[in-house]
Amino acid sequence: STASLAERYARTPEEAEAFEQLFAEMERRNHPPGDHLVVAGMPANEVLFIESGRAVVRRIQADGKFKRLRTMLPGAIVGDVGYSLGGNRTADVTAEIPTTTLSISTKQMEKLARNKPALAILFNSLLNRALAEKVLTANRMTEHAG
Repeated sequence: STASLAERYARTPEEAEAFEQLFAEMERRNHPPGDHLVVAGMPANEVLFIESGRAVVRRIQADGKFKRLRTMLPGAIVGDVGYSLGGNRTADVTAEIPTTTLSISTKQMEKLARNKPALAILFNSLLNRALAEKVLTANRMTEHAG
């Protein structure tokens, strides 16, 4: 539910309420197993939040085979890097089991920034936090690889 997703990201009860308002602005989608949440090469014009289910991230290798990069569980944010950079998707993300996502597009964000700026700020703050966590994870992986 959006309440449990809001609680996952919130640091205070007030922030949880604000996240619930933010998620209420998003589009809910139900994906059957095998459905693509994100397709490599397509424009990265939306961010998805996994509300329930499980998705797998795969990238095609030089030999044409897919390499599984990671599994995404409820609370995971999909497409934040490409969305932030304004480029194309770099990997496929596919529902492994029935998966529900909440999505917000660039156009929806522009509308939110005009009509509900506090929610747009909250979204950008969450995106910044998610990207920072990915940098920390990459740094840890680099340290352990060396």
